[in-house]
Amino acid sequence: MNNYKMTLSLLGILLFFMVSSSFLSKKTPIDECADLGGWVKLGTQTVSSDVDYDELNVIEVTETFGRLKFKVSKAPIYIRNIYIIYEDDTSESQIITHRFKKGETSRTLNLIGYKRIIKKIIFNYSRRNSGQGKADLLVLAKL
Repeated sequence: MNNYKMTLSLLGILLFFMVSSSFLSKKTPIDECADLGGWVKLGTQTVSSDVDYDELNVIEVTETFGRLKFKVSKAPIYIRNIYIIYEDDTSESQIITHRFKKGETSRTLNLIGYKRIIKKIIFNYSRRNSGQGKADLLVLAKL
């Protein structure tokens, strides 16, 4: 009976370490962005081939930022311009006019008006039906 309890205790300890190490080893999206030099993930927008306008509401991040960049995955996308709406309802436009290949990252966009809290980003783009499915647009920001 004593060996049975000891075996159960050891199995419990082993299970605890296996579960806790799996949580510690997984990277979150914020961790992955930190690997990119301190960039913070504002969100990801999935873009289908029949859409030319999207809005990304930034709800979980309340920090101020001075720079943006984007990373495209899964399929190519052509971004024409973006509108950044700030928490105080002021906005600015950035003209992009670039066709991003799958896996490509944009240049760094310097935001006008110093560092402010971003409330929403509106994308204007077109995407040719390349047969590659939907594209994902990851939005990153930095102080």
